[in-house]
Amino acid sequence: MADAKCSSPSGDTVIAYGHLDLQPPYPPFAERRIPAISDLVVAEHARRRGLATRLISSFQDMARERACAEIGVGVGLYKDYGAAQRLYAKLSYIPDGRSITCRETPVDPGASYRVDDDLVLQSVFRRSGDRFAGSKTRPLNNLELPF
Repeated sequence: MADAKCSSPSGDTVIAYGHLDLQPPYPPFAERRIPAISDLVVAEHARRRGLATRLISSFQDMARERACAEIGVGVGLYKDYGAAQRLYAKLSYIPDGRSITCRETPVDPGASYRVDDDLVLQSVFRRSGDRFAGSKTRPLNNLELPF
């Protein structure tokens, strides 16, 4: 797993972080060796400053360095994930077409599931050339932001 974080100007407080899981638990990603972004969090007071986008860009760079053509993410379905849903769509992540998952397993039509952090839509982002398709962000240099 590779990590990235953004720190406060003093460097003593982490204001955003995330992970790139190189062996993701979602079987279709694992089978195709697609690394997956997980646990990307930005402190509420630091949102709407582009930190999540820059972290995602750094994960895309990490995936490119490992010769991965795609990068994945699973995003929750309820309102707390609204900003993340919009951000990944804006950055050209598209659903992988295998269904909504609950604990990494596709849900069954007609079955009931608790709407919580385990119920997610899996999406992928495809690299084009030496950049990921749709990526227009500047990467983090050393994964530490003096913000």
